[in-house]
Amino acid sequence: MPLVAALRLHLKKRCAEREEDTGVEEGTDEVTEENVTENVLEMAECSRWEDIPIFDRADGVLRTAGDFVFLGEMLLLFADSNAGEDGRLREFAADGEWESAKHSAHSLKGSSGNLGLCRLAEQARWTETALADHMAGRSELDENDLRSAVLSLADLASETMELARRQGTLLSEGTEEAPS
Repeated sequence: MPLVAALRLHLKKRCAEREEDTGVEEGTDEVTEENVTENVLEMAECSRWEDIPIFDRADGVLRTAGDFVFLGEMLLLFADSNAGEDGRLREFAADGEWESAKHSAHSLKGSSGNLGLCRLAEQARWTETALADHMAGRSELDENDLRSAVLSLADLASETMELARRQGTLLSEGTEEAPS
């Protein structure tokens, strides 16, 4: 199955799951469906992951117990801790180091997902699964498809690190107020 077709199928399934999922937020006063929509920031143009926000501030704030400043500090720490990860992913793709790329995708998945960096978390999850399936002989993806997937993850990681720095700076300085 070509990479793009596999990604589209995956996204269709995830979107359907999200539509069915009512979410924990429905009963809370702080995070509503309306302000979640308002707080979805900076959707990248022309992306196969375009239905998933790069950064969902409401999700990040929910995961940090409503503390905007702490979320900002964590975003800055995330960007600093993962500086150069995009370059490492490019090296892994060039050298066909799929186990290392899988480990990197796994790390990005967990750390970004806990901060509301939804698109990176989802693409990293998909890439990790695709690499694991390939290494186990359960994938129709060839080496070129894997290389493309890892390079795409590297590009998104770079973009996400920049966004995490910008948003982290704003939030940690307290320039963003909690929705009233």
